[in-house]
Amino acid sequence: SDYKVPVDGEGKPKKAKKYDDSYLTDEQRLRDALYKIRQKSEKERIDLMEEGWEKQMALELFNSDALLQEITFQEEDLKALKLKTQAELILAEKAGDNKKIASLKNQQTLILDQEKELNEQRENEAFFHTRRIGILEEKAGKEIIDKEKETYERRKTIRETEFLNELAAMDISEAEKEKKRKDFAYLEIEYDKEYLQQKIDQLNQILAGEVVNGID
Repeated sequence: SDYKVPVDGEGKPKKAKKYDDSYLTDEQRLRDALYKIRQKSEKERIDLMEEGWEKQMALELFNSDALLQEITFQEEDLKALKLKTQAELILAEKAGDNKKIASLKNQQTLILDQEKELNEQRENEAFFHTRRIGILEEKAGKEIIDKEKETYERRKTIRETEFLNELAAMDISEAEKEKKRKDFAYLEIEYDKEYLQQKIDQLNQILAGEVVNGID
């Protein structure tokens, strides 16, 4: 090769110019600081939520997002390190520094291995996050159904109480009262059928993994 190693005024090889990556450190520091502020604010909001499936869902989304964001940060750091390593490798090759060349190429291999590992972590988290969300949706659906059942039973009791009070205040024969009782009972049976069909439909949605009361 016709390439000559650069020398200084004393004839000694010039030291390879150090790759200036100080701006990367500042950028990463500001990036991490901003993310931590946003993360802290979101965590405080979740902590104030009432206990229940909605809070559990919010925590799951928060934790999964935090993990994926951390993976993204590591990927960005590796990308910057890859550029730095490549720049240093070019300088080392020009300087004929075989020892450093071997070291930098080994670093590049390690960077590729880390990138592969991070990609697997991202895929795993996406898979398990989907499963955890499914479990929470099923739990949420059942809790909603239980609450709706309590509400239905309470309204049923109110209807019955109001009917009996109205019936007692009526100045009619016992036969007429009995007819009204049968009519009321028939209507209640119809209400029960409609309610039970709604619950069956909701349970089928839960089992099928479909949307339940706005949960997706």
